[in-house]
Amino acid sequence: MQLKDFAKIYFAILLLHLVTIFKQDEGVLHILSKGLLLFSLLTFYAQHPQARLQTFKNMLLLAFGFSWLGDLFLLGESSTFFLLGLAAFAAAHVFFLGVHWSVKGAHWQYSKIAMVLLVTLVSWFLTAYYLPLPPQIKVYALAYAFLLLSHLAMAIYNFWVGNLKFYPLLGMALFLASDLVLAINAFVHESLYASLAVMFLYGVGQFLIAMGFLQYQGASALEPTESKS
Repeated sequence: MQLKDFAKIYFAILLLHLVTIFKQDEGVLHILSKGLLLFSLLTFYAQHPQARLQTFKNMLLLAFGFSWLGDLFLLGESSTFFLLGLAAFAAAHVFFLGVHWSVKGAHWQYSKIAMVLLVTLVSWFLTAYYLPLPPQIKVYALAYAFLLLSHLAMAIYNFWVGNLKFYPLLGMALFLASDLVLAINAFVHESLYASLAVMFLYGVGQFLIAMGFLQYQGASALEPTESKS
């Protein structure tokens, strides 16, 4: 399947899910659209076993797979499902970090990684201080925030030194924005429009991350010469 054909399917699924959120319909279409979104991305990515991608392909598939599990867990309404979703997304970020580690090359550019890590630590402390998290989940949420910000730090570093183009960084930034809006929506002020923003930012962010790593393999990975139906 060509990228442009998959993009139509993916964003149709995302639009359908956004409509169910707007209509506050938590029925079958809501569950199916959320379950299909990351599953479709994972399946599309798995069909492109490019030569250079082989070194981290499995890690990236696991990252999308745990993201998919996180989506499914967050369909539940109890705190247990929330923590399971948090754990699944934490695992996803561990595998995303593994992918970025594979891409970074043999040598660090120490001045740049030091600056990126400093910004990451400052951001984490600001999150711990200002975000009003419930005491029963604060430790878990801050551990997740550290992994999330570490993922962002590696995305910034790999873009800054030229290992990757802009898509993985932009996708990760949208992922981070989605989680920030989710936290505010859950623990500060709940809003329908915030719920829409969470899913829109997340869906676009994951798509850009996937396309960015396909782009890392060159233009042929984005548009195969032979389409598969």
